[in-house]
Amino acid sequence: MAEGKVVEFLEEGIGKATYKVVIPYKAVPTKGINCLNCHQAKEGEVLGAISLTMDVTPVRNVSLVLLIVLGFIFLLGMIGAGVILKKFFQPYVKLMEQIKYAAQRAKNGDFTYRVATELEDEAKDLADNMNRTFEYLDRMLMEIEEKVRAMEDVNFLGS
Repeated sequence: MAEGKVVEFLEEGIGKATYKVVIPYKAVPTKGINCLNCHQAKEGEVLGAISLTMDVTPVRNVSLVLLIVLGFIFLLGMIGAGVILKKFFQPYVKLMEQIKYAAQRAKNGDFTYRVATELEDEAKDLADNMNRTFEYLDRMLMEIEEKVRAMEDVNFLGS
């Protein structure tokens, strides 16, 4: 108080929260009131202080309840978003797994696997194009195999 500065602090316990503020009252002329007329003090000298104490327990309790409720709503929102995202991306993941499986079989020369999807966008176009390509490759390999066998039969008969 001797320094003439406002002092404020919060005392908080488990059951109660109290906000205290001490405001010094200085001898200075303000808005037509001149403290120096009635008080024998020097200008700027602290004449006293106004001390306020407020119980902020209800505000703290409401804030805590609000924080818990908002945290719960946020958690539910995140879970809901996760479920929606999983439901949205699951057909794409399934498609990618099928493409990976088809590519592994194709690497070993088996082009008979066909990719199936319920999607109706570019992913379906990709699956359809891959199926057409594999079908074409499978047909071409069969034709080549038939021609090679025919040539082997001709060579076998000619020997």
